[in-house]
Amino acid sequence: PVDLAADPTVAALVGFYGLTPAFPWGQIMTRSSAEGGKTLYYATARVAADVVAKGYQHRVMAVHTGLKVFDKNTKLCQVGYRVAQEAIQYVVPHMTKRVLEAGPRDFCAALNDGNILLDNFAPALAEQLEALTVGSFVFVLEGYAQDTALKMFLVMWKCRSKSINLLVSKIERGGMAHKLRALGIYQEVAVTLKAKYDVEKDEKKKASAAEEANDAEKEIVTEEKKSADSEETTETAAK
Repeated sequence: PVDLAADPTVAALVGFYGLTPAFPWGQIMTRSSAEGGKTLYYATARVAADVVAKGYQHRVMAVHTGLKVFDKNTKLCQVGYRVAQEAIQYVVPHMTKRVLEAGPRDFCAALNDGNILLDNFAPALAEQLEALTVGSFVFVLEGYAQDTALKMFLVMWKCRSKSINLLVSKIERGGMAHKLRALGIYQEVAVTLKAKYDVEKDEKKKASAAEEANDAEKEIVTEEKKSADSEETTETAAK
C-alpha cells in the first residue's frame, strides 16, 4: 500500500489533481517495491483489508492487483504520475482540478489520434485548455459527470505546444465510440493536428522564401538592365 506519511508522491498528486480527503489511499497499491511505483493500482476494500493489511501479499503471487489508477510519466511534468483511463471512474469523483467538461462535438474530436491543436475546440474550452500546465487531465462528457458507471471520461495530455493528445488505448477508444453511438451523439470530427499544421507552416515559409528570392532576382535583373541602359546612354552622349 502507499505510505501516506512517507511518500511525497501523495502530496504531489493531491496538489496537482486536487484530490479530496475522501480519496481511498488505503486501497492504492503497487505490485512490488522492486517495481518502484511504476504503476499505482486501485484494489477493492476487501483485498486491502483481508490481504494487504494482514501481510498476506508477501506469501502469495499477485496475478491481478487491481485496476490501474496512475501511471508514471514518461514525459516532463511537475508531477510524476498521469491518471490512467482504466480506473478513471474511481478518480474523477475526487478530482477538483484538471477536469474539463466537453460538449458532444469536442468530446468526439478528442478521440482522434495525434497532437490535436487547441483551435479545433470551442473557444471557451480552448481557453481553458490553454490555461492548463503540461500533464494529464480529464475530459468529461457534458451532462455525465455524475454518471460514473457509464464512464464517459477521457484521459488526455496537455502538451507544451498549443495541443493535446489522447491517453486511451485503441480498444477503449473503440468502446467509447460505441457508447457514444448508443447515446446517439457520436460524430466523426476532422481535426487539424500539430504535425500537419507544422508541415503546412513550413511549406508556406518555403513558398514565401522562394517568392522573396524570385523577387530579389527580378530586382537584380532590373538593376542590371538599368545599369546597362545608363552605360549605353552615356556612350551615345560621348559620341
